[in-house]
Amino acid sequence: MQDKLEKQVQFIQKNNYTFIYGGYAYLKNGKMREAKVPKSLTYKQLLKNHTIFTSTVMLNMEKLKKEDIYMPDIKSGQDMATWWKILKKGITAYGIRDILSIYRVGEHSSLSSNKIKAIKRTWKLFKRENLNYIQRIYCFICYAFNATKRRMSL
Repeated sequence: MQDKLEKQVQFIQKNNYTFIYGGYAYLKNGKMREAKVPKSLTYKQLLKNHTIFTSTVMLNMEKLKKEDIYMPDIKSGQDMATWWKILKKGITAYGIRDILSIYRVGEHSSLSSNKIKAIKRTWKLFKRENLNYIQRIYCFICYAFNATKRRMSL
């Protein structure tokens, strides 16, 4: 959105936050549906709700080290793994509930193949986080529920 950066800079400075993200919307067949984002997310909450849209993230680099933001050398899911790495330090991410970005969903995009890839990627990411099997199952069920809830609005 045109005022995205202005809103983000004002929000991060006013509240002295380290990590912020914003609301976003899906645009499909000319219809726009907002993806509701929570006011804040901790590491444990983000494991269960992958709602942070990368293009809406802003980090306060006066509060982080460069190595904190280096993305891991993995095939996919680098952004989520990076957000987890940052939040694992005890940092909370705060959300701007305004729509800051619009994600255009193609008419011919294969949602089913994307879902299968997302399932595999998410399971590998949970395993990489050293979650035990029960934790992985629990987080995965929560992740699937939240992702489905977001997609239902399409």
